[in-house]
Amino acid sequence: MKRILLTLLILITVINLVFAQTATAPSGDGSSGTPYQITSWQNLYWISQNTSEWDKYYDQTADIDFSAASPAIETWDSNCGWMPIGKETQGFSGVYNGHGHHILGLYIDRSDQDYIGLFGYIAGAKIENLSLDSIDISGGHRTGGMVGEADSSSLISNCHVNGSVSGERYVGGLNGHNLHSRMLYCSAIADVYGNTSYSEFQYVGGITGANSNTGYPDGSAVVARCYSEGSVTGAQIVGGLSGNNAEAGALIEDCYSTADVTGTNTMTGGLVGNNTDNAHIQKCYSVGTVTGSAYTGGFIGRTQTGGTNANCFWDTETSGQSASEGGTGKTTSEMLNETIYTSADWDFTNIWDMDPEKNSGYPYLIGKDSTADQSFAFTPAGNIDDGGAAWDIAVSADGTIFLANDSDGLRAYTYDGSSFVNTAHVDPGS
Repeated sequence: MKRILLTLLILITVINLVFAQTATAPSGDGSSGTPYQITSWQNLYWISQNTSEWDKYYDQTADIDFSAASPAIETWDSNCGWMPIGKETQGFSGVYNGHGHHILGLYIDRSDQDYIGLFGYIAGAKIENLSLDSIDISGGHRTGGMVGEADSSSLISNCHVNGSVSGERYVGGLNGHNLHSRMLYCSAIADVYGNTSYSEFQYVGGITGANSNTGYPDGSAVVARCYSEGSVTGAQIVGGLSGNNAEAGALIEDCYSTADVTGTNTMTGGLVGNNTDNAHIQKCYSVGTVTGSAYTGGFIGRTQTGGTNANCFWDTETSGQSASEGGTGKTTSEMLNETIYTSADWDFTNIWDMDPEKNSGYPYLIGKDSTADQSFAFTPAGNIDDGGAAWDIAVSADGTIFLANDSDGLRAYTYDGSSFVNTAHVDPGS
């Protein structure tokens, strides 16, 4: 009998090894000069399994499709799916550049775990130029499509997600909690769900559950040039773009939401559920349907403790809400008139544009789908020679710096307040 049990145990172990997903080390050494080259789901899985490499540099060089994974990602880790990169005790602090590539079919079912997303917890990291398509993610506290929580001056730039995200607290389509970090040029087209039975302050939003500068009196938390579409549902502090916007230094600027928002308890808004503690919102709008209980507003559900806003609007007809604790209500015909925005000092040269054939006629962000797709008018500024091929230099009207040569192609850099960030790269001949 013991021999039979031992044989069965060995057989089960062998089967698990044969049918387990395989981690494949990428090429490169993880340095800034020679980043790890991520070309497959096996390379991506390798990152999640090697915590000592979470402070390194990564370049994604191809689209990755988890539907091609064997075994199926839905069966990984006792049917929990993807194991996030970065955890509360050891965050990802490196640089991941998707270079405009996509990851398709990311699946996570970890409703009893916190810090859930492609990246669970990042601290001082940069995630840029990456899209996640057809995601299906369930988690606990701090759950987002791409990042569970971004902390310590992290930067998420030109990143996009679509699919579904659900969680308990701090739930966002792209980022569960944006804490003392920045989200620039990002979007979420997602159905976002926060457990409606949750009885405490919850924070659920279309792109981030909360934009917070809590604990960083000299810092900032910024969401700028971002948008959300789809639906957002939660219990308390629910917003089309962000559930909460809190603390001095927290800023939401040049953003919009078309998401339909439902809050079952308190503080529900078309853009933000609660704007508080000297946080600020400016030059934003929302047009989604808003349904809630106490403190429900077409644009902001509740404003308190010094929260401010300026030059913001919501559609009173599509939202079904005639009141809001912030923003100015306009009819649909007024919202489709560029004059109301330009008279409020919105930038329709570098940031916004309107076209009856795009975004249902409402203002849209220039280059919202990909920074690389933007058409910039720029003035040549000279050239430099780094000892190899000479680089031509140009500077656009919005301050973007372009470097180009025959061997590397075109690169675009923007200044994020502390350093220049490579926001786009087009290979030679593209």
